[in-house]
Amino acid sequence: MNRDDPPPPMERRKLTKVDFTLFAGVILVVAYAVYQVNDVLVYKWNWGRVTNFIIRFDKDSGTY
Repeated sequence: MNRDDPPPPMERRKLTKVDFTLFAGVILVVAYAVYQVNDVLVYKWNWGRVTNFIIRFDKDSGTY
């Protein structure tokens, strides 16, 4: 094998039942958290104000 030869390609791993089970578990936890925030806390989110903290438009420079 020459030093300048590229390494052999890595084998692609396949997803298993354990992977899908973990993905489903994470989705269930996120869904439960969303349910708790929306239904139990009964808090009305003002998303218009939240986006100003994430993306802000500067009127002076005309940029975000």
